[in-house]
Amino acid sequence: GDAAWASPGGRSLRQRLLLLRSAMRYLHGESYRNLPDEVATMLRRVHRMDLPETEQKPVVNFVRKLSGVLTKLKIAHICNAERGPFIFDIVERDRKLVYECNHVDRFYMKSIHKIATMCLQERIVKGMGYQVVQVPHWQWAKIKNKKTRIEYIRMSRYYAVKDRRELQARDDEPEDVATNVLDNLGEYFFKKDRPRASWSWFQPRYDASRRLPQSES
Repeated sequence: GDAAWASPGGRSLRQRLLLLRSAMRYLHGESYRNLPDEVATMLRRVHRMDLPETEQKPVVNFVRKLSGVLTKLKIAHICNAERGPFIFDIVERDRKLVYECNHVDRFYMKSIHKIATMCLQERIVKGMGYQVVQVPHWQWAKIKNKKTRIEYIRMSRYYAVKDRRELQARDDEPEDVATNVLDNLGEYFFKKDRPRASWSWFQPRYDASRRLPQSES
């Protein structure tokens, strides 16, 4: 019954089922649509279950300071907003935009790489249609001036909203960031630099005999 789901163990199980449903629905849609009807119905019932509200966790200092910056920017938002299996640090009220206050516990030790659970959450959140503003702790702590922090958040929000790459499918083949269409733009820009043969770039442009000391005869 609902009493079992309201227990700590039941809430933990419900959270895992919601995470599983969201991952399949937004990242593996074909597999989700092929689920048996009774399984899909069960997951839907778990999602729509109305449990008694628990005491909300207090807003941490990082989130509270970022909330103050958004208030100064006159951006309506909600802190510790619950959406499906996740509790977002901050989500805008009028736009599907999430702010992630990435503290040290969301990264591997002595690294700037996110832990696997946070990477999975970000993929699902973007699959849900949200755009994400990343606020890493080392960048936030480096900025001491309040006006600079406001400008930093304003520009981070602008780039998150205008970034067209978020419209690509999450499972698309990633582009090779080591290549650029402009890499070889100037290679044959001037006719005098154009090679006369396919192997000309590898032909030495000096007379090697002149660089060797002449032997005395």
